[in-house]
Amino acid sequence: ESPINPTLRVIDVAAVAHACRVAGVLSVMDNTFACPLNQPVLAMGVDLSMQSVTKYLNGHSDVIGGVLSGRAGLIGRLAKTRRLLGGILDPQPAYALGRGMKTLTLRVARHNETALALAQALEGHPALAAVHYPGLASHPDHVIAKAQMSGFGGMVCIDLAGGQAAAFRAFDRLQLFQRAASLGGVASLCSRPILTSQFGLSDEALAKAGGTRGMMRLSVGLEDAVDLIADVKQAIEG
Repeated sequence: ESPINPTLRVIDVAAVAHACRVAGVLSVMDNTFACPLNQPVLAMGVDLSMQSVTKYLNGHSDVIGGVLSGRAGLIGRLAKTRRLLGGILDPQPAYALGRGMKTLTLRVARHNETALALAQALEGHPALAAVHYPGLASHPDHVIAKAQMSGFGGMVCIDLAGGQAAAFRAFDRLQLFQRAASLGGVASLCSRPILTSQFGLSDEALAKAGGTRGMMRLSVGLEDAVDLIADVKQAIEG
């Protein structure tokens, strides 16, 4: 997975894909956070790309599903297993997914633009210990991200300087960002990693994963950037 949830660290996709080929193993990558428009991992040598269509591909938070893409030979072998296990979309969510795909290019461009504006506006804020976003020059993997991504995505992770208590206060104060665990839709969402992807981890395990108890994960939607920035600022300053 790259960028990685929720820290947004970035791996060198082409280098990992090459290492897998040399070792004779299949490379499979979750490309949900970036989405194929921002990061065409198949062109970088990855064998199979995995997407949650629930997120950016659908874009309206009303479909649950997933998709694999890759060479016809590989997909053909997997198709039989899919039929046997019954993992096939019903007509209605398939229609909704097709509808969402028609606006994918426009939506992703807006997600990229607004998320970058939000990250830049929040960087250096005294209430924050860190702002994690691959599009920031301060991000530890910015050079890699810039080389392999045409856009940096709609996900921003902020770390409250006041730790867990401050993050819970800010979480409760959000007005425009909705408190929900999904991502990639038209509505901006916020989740707390310690309540979702990092739930139940000890302090040691959390630190090893690069997380903190003060983190808030923001999925930037299609609302006006000025309004989203104002909402986060009033929440973290309260």
